[in-house]
Amino acid sequence: MAMFVSLNEVESTIRKAFRGAGYHWGEAEEAGKAAVWLVRRNLPVIKPFLRLLRSLDGSPGSLRPIVSADVWRSASGRLCPILTGIVLADAAMELKIGSEICFQNVLTPILLAPFASFAANGTQLNLSLHWPGNKIVAQGNKCDSDLLNADDQATTFLRVRPPNGTFDALTSGGEKTLEVGSGLWTELNQFAAETYVPASEISRAVGAGAGLTDND
Repeated sequence: MAMFVSLNEVESTIRKAFRGAGYHWGEAEEAGKAAVWLVRRNLPVIKPFLRLLRSLDGSPGSLRPIVSADVWRSASGRLCPILTGIVLADAAMELKIGSEICFQNVLTPILLAPFASFAANGTQLNLSLHWPGNKIVAQGNKCDSDLLNADDQATTFLRVRPPNGTFDALTSGGEKTLEVGSGLWTELNQFAAETYVPASEISRAVGAGAGLTDND
């Protein structure tokens, strides 16, 4: 059964799910922003995020990129697209026209797209992501996509080109809700629930109110 959720719900639930999966709050917040970017461009959202969360084996820190000039890899041999994207966006001003970066074994490469767009918007460069059967091009706040199997894990290439004056692409849409299967939404909320710590007798005692003693 399908249901509709608001962009605020999408962003907050993704954020909580990533925090529950062991990401730092700042990283989880970036994942939430990336989700909103994807919704507004009618690109896959919940399925690739769940695929990433399901694939985690222990700390997501092992999926953090080890950066070099032209090849980014991780200690585990798999790259998290969120952690990789954050570094990419932060390093946007260092991108050079004509360069190409290889991201080795990215989990759900579609999730790199928002960060390529953030980098493109900050530099006005033309950035394209390529992996087998798929291509996403970002320039400014516009993007164009040709997707075949957006959920797959794959080595992904980022190509940096000068701005294209005739770039014809989709702009950010006005979507305010996302249609999602109730089963997928329930699973995402199960990850989000990991952020909640059950109250203990001690925490209840020292929480709001006078607790077990009255100091007045």
